[in-house]
Amino acid sequence: LIVPRLADVYVYGAVALPGRYPLREGTTPASLILRAGGLRVDADERGTRLLQGEKDEVIDLAAPLSAGQVIFVPSRKRVY
Repeated sequence: LIVPRLADVYVYGAVALPGRYPLREGTTPASLILRAGGLRVDADERGTRLLQGEKDEVIDLAAPLSAGQVIFVPSRKRVY
């Protein structure tokens, strides 16, 4: 019996459980952030970005994700 491995998507930054997650059908950035435990208190949700290769885009939280895409949620903390 061979079970194919699901493709992965990633979420990093100001989320409770950053890391790699299997891409399920219909996965959106919003659902991925929820699977990652939600936003931390210091998250800057308006600065959330969708990254893939050299692309860096403003995110549509309802758009379906593709394999290899990365969601990055920045923190509002500023270090001087």
